[in-house]
Amino acid sequence: MIKVGVTGGIGAGKSLLCKIFEVFGYPTFYADAQAKYLIQNDEVLKSEIKKLLGSQAYDNHGNYDRAFVGAKVFKDKKLLEKLNALVHPSVHDYADQWFAKAKTKIAFYEAALIVEADRVNQFDELICVTAPTDVRVDRVMKRNGISRDQVIGRMKNQTTDQQKRRYATYEIINDGNHSLINQAMDFHHYVFKKQKNLA
Repeated sequence: MIKVGVTGGIGAGKSLLCKIFEVFGYPTFYADAQAKYLIQNDEVLKSEIKKLLGSQAYDNHGNYDRAFVGAKVFKDKKLLEKLNALVHPSVHDYADQWFAKAKTKIAFYEAALIVEADRVNQFDELICVTAPTDVRVDRVMKRNGISRDQVIGRMKNQTTDQQKRRYATYEIINDGNHSLINQAMDFHHYVFKKQKNLA
């Protein structure tokens, strides 16, 4: 199996690209979705998050308060790193199990923090999805209903596209002018041709 990491900054369009690959018949492990599930449902993790951020991290009904947590961690890089250190190991364990069960020739792993989490070497290929900053900001503002300053604050906690490109084996541009489907097809041809040449 060819393991492909898909990364990129917030609002770049990683998930949209992976949906296209799923149409091609290849599954994707969505790290952010798994993290959200664990944060809400793993009692040990919930306890650790409360210790780190306070009981207000969850409301009276036991639901994760994303607004409260976001307001705290995106202003404090060290606090964000501590939160990630709690969540990421569990997500990575689930991902390893998921890949072991996957039966397709290619499987994808979508996450914003592959480079930051030092997971680059876990993949045969690493796609970096890029888009201009203003395009990404507009997308996230519309999607999440947050302010421009809040989006920019979150961007500052991620590595830049330039830094991600150093580790990527392939770049896909999602600026609204380049066809995402055509680029996905190009990657599909590229990866199988590369594997054939290595055989």
